[in-house]
Amino acid sequence: RTAGGVAAIGVKELRGRMRGRRAFAILTIYLLLLGGFALMAEKLVEGSYSTGFGGSSAFAGAAIGQGIFAALLMLMTLQVVFLAPSSTSGAISLEREKQTLELLIATPISSIAIVVGKLLSALVYVFLLIAASIPLMAVVFVYGGVGPEDVLRGYIVLVAAALAFGSFGLLCSSIVKRTTAATAITIFGVLAVTIGTVFVLGFWQAMGRFDEQGNRQGLFGIRSPAILAYMNPFIAQADVLCGTETTFGGGWCSAVN
Repeated sequence: RTAGGVAAIGVKELRGRMRGRRAFAILTIYLLLLGGFALMAEKLVEGSYSTGFGGSSAFAGAAIGQGIFAALLMLMTLQVVFLAPSSTSGAISLEREKQTLELLIATPISSIAIVVGKLLSALVYVFLLIAASIPLMAVVFVYGGVGPEDVLRGYIVLVAAALAFGSFGLLCSSIVKRTTAATAITIFGVLAVTIGTVFVLGFWQAMGRFDEQGNRQGLFGIRSPAILAYMNPFIAQADVLCGTETTFGGGWCSAVN
């Protein structure tokens, strides 16, 4: 019964979201943006390795693949972080504003089915954008430097971030009566999780001191709370990118360690 209710809500929401040309136009523009961003990353990395003597040509292919992978992954993470909660921040409040929430509750569909159906139907388009980027992401295998397991871990983080931020947007939509207020609270919450956690972790580490062994300690001698890093999808993606670096202590590894 719950599965049937989720399907009914999902079909109803998808008919409204996918109707017309706007959804497909956004998908086309999104892929063009990703392609242009990947091309710019390829040109930048290639330019840094063009010495004219060929001394760095052996590492250029892997570096280009890693650069394209990092650029696409971070851009897709940015898209998911803001698109997923904005898609769900008005799911419940709009029903309340249109005075159709009571009619929806009066149906035989359970409350859990309504919530799950609203969440999944709102995130289907986000998942579609993620899936559409897979052929473009496969370009990194041509250059090397990135393995299939690295790409898989990156996409797992994207899906988890979409579900987490989409659920947060749905929570704000159910608590706040107005869609405008729910959207504002959602945006501030997203900024707190993404930018706020980085600021707190950086401040905590910067205010620390060195111990007798020369190791840097956090504020009050306590290491920075790792739970804040777990909440940030950009830090998670930086950890994924750290796994693609050939030498420990590189750019992404130093950022997460």
